[in-house]
Amino acid sequence: MTTFKRNEDARVGGTSLAGYVDVSPARLIEVFGAPAEADEFKVSMTYTFEDAEGRIFTVYDWKATTLYGGTRLTPSALRRQTEPFPFHIGAHSGVPLSGFVAWLEDRCAATSAAPDCPECKGTGKYTGGLHGFSEPCSFGCPAR
Repeated sequence: MTTFKRNEDARVGGTSLAGYVDVSPARLIEVFGAPAEADEFKVSMTYTFEDAEGRIFTVYDWKATTLYGGTRLTPSALRRQTEPFPFHIGAHSGVPLSGFVAWLEDRCAATSAAPDCPECKGTGKYTGGLHGFSEPCSFGCPAR
C-alpha cells in the first residue's frame, strides 16, 4: 500500500473535487492532528497529503457547517463527530484516488489496542511525549 504524508505546504492550486471518503472527523483529528486553517466560510476542516510521486490530495468538508449558514453542524460539533462523514477529496485531474482512499480509511479505522495498555489506554497514542504532543504508543500494544 502506498504511503502518504501530511504536507500543509504543498501547492494545492489546480486541485478540485475528485471524490469522497467517509471517515469520522474526530478520528481524522486524532490520527492526523488539528486540521489546517480553512476559509472559515465554505470549509472548516482541511488536510493536505502528498504521495511519494508528489501527487497532492486534499481532504475537506464543503459547505457542511454553520459557517456557510442554515441549520448545519457547528464547526466544533463536526470536529467531535465520531460517525463517518462524507469528506470531499481534492486532487489534480486524472490522479487515481483508490490508493489514497484505502490508505486514509485504513489509518482512520478504529484501533485494535487493548484498552488496558498502560501507555496509550487503547488509542495507539499517548500524550506523554515531548511538550505533551501525541506520539505513537511505544509499549508494544496491538495499536502500535
